[in-house]
Amino acid sequence: MKEGSVAVSPKWVIVLSVGILCFGLGMWIRLDAIEHRPLHADEATGARLLADRLETGTYAFDPTHFHGPLLSAFAEPVARLRGEADWESLSPRALRLGIAWLGGLTVLLALAFAPWIGIAGALAAGAFVATSPFLVYYSRVFIHETLFGFLAIGTVLALVAYLNGPALWKAVVLGILAGLLMATRETFVICFFAWAVAGALVAFEHHRRGRPLVPGPVVRRLPRDVLLAAALAFLVVSVLYTGAGSSPAGLVDFVRTFFVYETGEGHDKPFWHYAWMLLWPKQQGGVWWTEAAIGAGAILGFALSFKRPRGDYVRFLFYAGIVQWIVYSVIPYKTPWLVLTPWLHFCLVAGAGVGYLFGGGGIARKGAVLAVVVALLVWHKGQADRATHRYASDTRNPYAYVPTSTDIERAPALIAEMARVSPDVEAGPVAVIGRAYWPLPWYLRGTPSVGYWDSLPEDAQRFPVLLVLPAELARVRESLDDTHTALPRGLRADTPVFLLVRNDIWEAYLDFDDE
Repeated sequence: MKEGSVAVSPKWVIVLSVGILCFGLGMWIRLDAIEHRPLHADEATGARLLADRLETGTYAFDPTHFHGPLLSAFAEPVARLRGEADWESLSPRALRLGIAWLGGLTVLLALAFAPWIGIAGALAAGAFVATSPFLVYYSRVFIHETLFGFLAIGTVLALVAYLNGPALWKAVVLGILAGLLMATRETFVICFFAWAVAGALVAFEHHRRGRPLVPGPVVRRLPRDVLLAAALAFLVVSVLYTGAGSSPAGLVDFVRTFFVYETGEGHDKPFWHYAWMLLWPKQQGGVWWTEAAIGAGAILGFALSFKRPRGDYVRFLFYAGIVQWIVYSVIPYKTPWLVLTPWLHFCLVAGAGVGYLFGGGGIARKGAVLAVVVALLVWHKGQADRATHRYASDTRNPYAYVPTSTDIERAPALIAEMARVSPDVEAGPVAVIGRAYWPLPWYLRGTPSVGYWDSLPEDAQRFPVLLVLPAELARVRESLDDTHTALPRGLRADTPVFLLVRNDIWEAYLDFDDE
């Protein structure tokens, strides 16, 4: 060996290679054809908020809808770097790109838990995060949850790192991450509650064994560092919720949102819904869907942690995940993405379980554990591919919640073709009748004149084209049956939309099409 050279252990070469492979795989399956799935209604409303920020340079927080300001603040530089600075120019890829990268970077956060769950455990956890069909699917959707999950796991990592070696810079990082989490969505209170309960349970375990939960050096500097972290968290919240001071009422609205936030109807599910979605094996669309292996691995990791030196950190993650899972299960309002953060906790604990098994035996046992894990990853990767491509907007995909129909993507082109045969279509307005019409505004961005009415106006016979939601269809057909031709289309999985074209325009279109 030459003088000054550094020897690198083959073990660390393997560890580094596996870590890079996990991250690369996670990014690949998150970025592949990310723009091809139709925009979900929640993505479209988020895109509208982002466009307002891009066009005006300001932000005004709405305490009744749309969660916190960080999602649009995070997406703004991504869109600007791509040269997309207004509503008309925004693209699905620009919306989803930053979220996909955060989903991939969460793999690296899992790897960073190696000092507390072991190297093998961290690699397994990273692999589970990289390939979990549920996590992959929502890493490709422009909503708050992947950002929220990334920040939640980052906050836990910062907390654990601080408790293991208190330092001023760690308190600073912890405070900033906590503030960013609070600026993402109001459910941060569930995380804080779950972490507090988990900490209390671990503290009780320590008390029974006669050991302090927090070492003396940490206790002595804890009040100062907690105040610093809290002050930084408050500063981050203040800046983001007030739009950097442009809307001071945003800080008051941050508090009000816990009392006035409105949830939509039709989302009530039974207590066991999340367990059915993620754990229960089910065949839908000719595909078997389940991630029960991660759930089983989490139970295994929890059980084996009691005999491990740093098992209390694994139990903390497990307790926190269970508390969050129970809270979300008790709340009648349920959407799949709400349990993304507890699922990340379980991926870490499941990784620890794999690490315990891998490190506790000879070559034969290690080989068997490795073979099972590789098989599980291949199984998860196959589900993830189907979830994000063939079944991306299919209700047979358990993760696709009220997906937008691919049918609606063709409606703007049809309206544009009709505009070629009749100037009335371009003069408009194209009328949208009814409520809950998102993501229609996204798909009608290129239509010159669009109007929105809750119910049919008196002069509706003059409208060249109407898009009518089901609740208003009977009244609209009663008024316009003689003047317009109705063409059924799909809007969302549970919502059709009817395209009504004035008869003279429809006949001209058919004649033009026949030529």
